Amino acid sequence: MCLRWEPLRSSAGAAPAVKNHTATAVSGHELLVFGGYDGRRNHNSLHLLDVSRRTWRELSHETQGQAPAGRNGHTATLAERKLFVLGGWLGSGPLAAADLHVLHLDSLTWEEPTLEQELGPCNMHTADYVPRLRSILVFRGGDGREYLNDLHALQIDSMTWTRVATRGRAPAPRANHSSALVGDTLLVFGGWDGRQRLNDVHVFDTRTMAWSAVDDSYNVDTMGQAGCPPLPRAGMTMARHHDRLFIFGGSGPSAKCYDDLHVYDPYRLQWMETVEVIPTEAESESQKPEPRQRFRASHGRRLSQPRWDIYEDDDQQDRSWSGDDANEFNEHLDSGEELEGAYSDGEAMMVVQGFANAACDAANPNDMCEFTDADTSKREEPLLIVGRSPGRRAGHTCTVVDRLLVVFGGSCGADYLNDCFALDTDPPPRAAVSLPSPARMLRHALAHYVDNEEFADISFVRYFFFLFMTGVVMSTSWLTICFFVSLDSSLKAG
Repeated sequence: MCLRWEPLRSSAGAAPAVKNHTATAVSGHELLVFGGYDGRRNHNSLHLLDVSRRTWRELSHETQGQAPAGRNGHTATLAERKLFVLGGWLGSGPLAAADLHVLHLDSLTWEEPTLEQELGPCNMHTADYVPRLRSILVFRGGDGREYLNDLHALQIDSMTWTRVATRGRAPAPRANHSSALVGDTLLVFGGWDGRQRLNDVHVFDTRTMAWSAVDDSYNVDTMGQAGCPPLPRAGMTMARHHDRLFIFGGSGPSAKCYDDLHVYDPYRLQWMETVEVIPTEAESESQKPEPRQRFRASHGRRLSQPRWDIYEDDDQQDRSWSGDDANEFNEHLDSGEELEGAYSDGEAMMVVQGFANAACDAANPNDMCEFTDADTSKREEPLLIVGRSPGRRAGHTCTVVDRLLVVFGGSCGADYLNDCFALDTDPPPRAAVSLPSPARMLRHALAHYVDNEEFADISFVRYFFFLFMTGVVMSTSWLTICFFVSLDSSLKAG
């Protein structure tokens, strides 16, 4: 399987440069971007991105009703043609926001419903709609004073909150994690627990209301087939496309920003192997691939370490947690603040076949297990990823739009981004057209004469010497004529 990164350059309209915003797919080719932080203030603007036309349009002035206050670290979940905006950090007060706002998409009308119960303050949480339950499941994250791991459900018909009584081993309290719904199963990955970043996977069965950790099923015999997880991180994205989960970017220890892509199979409970073909800067500009490419393979076949930038900014999530200062909570949970043409498919696959085995012995910072004793016949072929990735970032969004995974915004260090990239999960094949060099064409044309006994070596050499001298004489004659014509013109002008 081949995946291809492509930049989505805007043909009309301007995109906001924000992080910790939301981007929600509302049709087969459109997504809504709401809120976020630009390094100075929170936003409450609403933008529409038409992916097929590559156009941006601000809708803030087209909506009715009272829009939510500016915020970041909130969620915006689509359910039955309504967008449910929940919580986030407003930039003031000791706690995160606890309000709920609903945007009716057909009329573009904002509403703040009156509820008998409230979820409570929440920031850097996750919210996923479960159609079978007609409920939005919220894994709360943090409230401004502590990290939480409680699970709540908003029933969208009665608009009532319920704390879900769960069984099994729940994830440790955390925030800035990611989640995705696969069938009747909710998966939670990574995040920040107040002391360290995480890379664990937890599964919640919405039928049995039971939690389980993926590593509960690991043993010596199955460890090799399960693959190795990404490095611990927070502020990454996890998006589901068909039967796979795609994790991109995020922040690691010491204010590292990642730009790596990881793919997880939720049915086999294993991390899939990937091989990336990355063009150099010159190749990206000229779209002409060179014979030399940089490769990055993950989960046992990594040819180089994942790239990151290290910044001198304070790692705000690593500081002690007080909760008394109104800005403390935002600094801890707001991960972005601390952060900072390719080969044709056929050619790239040939290169991968030639180099992937050699990569098995390369140093892999993600290696938490050994593959040497694993049965390689049970592992699938690696996923091939071509094109230049969006680059290092966290606090971005990744939204599934048809067959594309659209990555937008985020931050890296002091840079707030408004670029947009798409990962095509089913790219059309690109034909590789190669033309022989002039020297090869000449050798092919003269092969008959070289091997033919009718042409003596001396005659053959004389023939080409005659052609060569004829060319020299003709070139010299033309230069002489041009010289005298130019001289005559100069004399007449004088």
